[in-house]
Amino acid sequence: MRLWLLLPLLCLSTAAAAFERPPLLEDAETTRNTVRSRSATYYFTLDGRQQTGSGLREVVIRPLPAPDTFTFVLSETALFLDNQQPLPIDVASLGEESGGIRITLRQPLPGPYRLRVALRPVANPHTAGVYLFDVQARADRESQSRTLGIARIHFYSSHSHWRP
Repeated sequence: MRLWLLLPLLCLSTAAAAFERPPLLEDAETTRNTVRSRSATYYFTLDGRQQTGSGLREVVIRPLPAPDTFTFVLSETALFLDNQQPLPIDVASLGEESGGIRITLRQPLPGPYRLRVALRPVANPHTAGVYLFDVQARADRESQSRTLGIARIHFYSSHSHWRP
């Protein structure tokens, strides 16, 4: 059989193991936006109401290069459905250099859903400014994550006149 005849068959066999339509990064926010705060929680909202294909298996959140680095309290990481139901997860750090975190769902999550990821930093950054986070997701049986979007969280000095 010629190779060009096999290619459509290969594409069909891998389609079920990937997102046909991945979830969307909807929002990112923090409970405390002042620098050095030790009681903040960061929330990232993923909209999987239009997700099709394989279920969500993993979420990776990685801070992009910035003046300060982030360290997260792994034991306080959580994923919640819109109805506040927590999902069973396993959490791993991506290492001190990246400051990122990998959250693996114990069971793939099929769409539709709206999901909130809660991350607890040890402390907010020491330098005021806008910090960017690369938010990625991986489907069940997919080998690589895809970027869903870049989230931004603004941190202010406690002496700033521009704080919301």
